[in-house]
Amino acid sequence: MNQFYVKDGLLNVENGIIQFKKLDHSKTYVLEAFLFWIVFFYFNFTNGKSNAESKFFMFIIAFYWSFPILIQFVKKIFFTSWKRKYTAADIKEIVVMDGENILEEKMIIRLKPSRSKTYIFRKHENQSEPFLHQLLIHEPHLIISR
Repeated sequence: MNQFYVKDGLLNVENGIIQFKKLDHSKTYVLEAFLFWIVFFYFNFTNGKSNAESKFFMFIIAFYWSFPILIQFVKKIFFTSWKRKYTAADIKEIVVMDGENILEEKMIIRLKPSRSKTYIFRKHENQSEPFLHQLLIHEPHLIISR
């Protein structure tokens, strides 16, 4: 079994099966912020004391604040794979690019049913190249873009 460390977990590759184990259990608070917005929206707009102008203004502010959260929610639901275990044969393409800073390397693995998994490798641990090599052993016809 080959283990590769990513930013928030551990990737195990064994006989062409990739399994992800999450080690960092930090929250992003997106769900809590979305629920807060729903409660805020409900109490602000069901209260009959405010006039139409203030309701419209509060709606614009709430929409502006929640739009990035909604985009992230839609991406998570429809475009990200939720599987923690998949085979190398399920991979359609691998895109390797620089991460958000110079210490990280981002790898996007596009799976066949139009979903993707994103892993962030730390450059100083040199884990991305051995991971790619291990995948190419099991599936030599993978498309890798840089």
